[in-house]
Amino acid sequence: MDSAAVTLLVAGPHLRVIAEDGSILRELTLDPARDQQVATPVSGSTSS
Repeated sequence: MDSAAVTLLVAGPHLRVIAEDGSILRELTLDPARDQQVATPVSGSTSS
């Protein structure tokens, strides 16, 4: 599995995951009423 540094921008419940080249990898909003957040697969990603 490849690894890469990312930057996480957090503004309240709103999150953005930014790649080293500045592209947005993911945007999401956390639901404070939930203990666990639903994870939706990102196109082209793999998990082990």
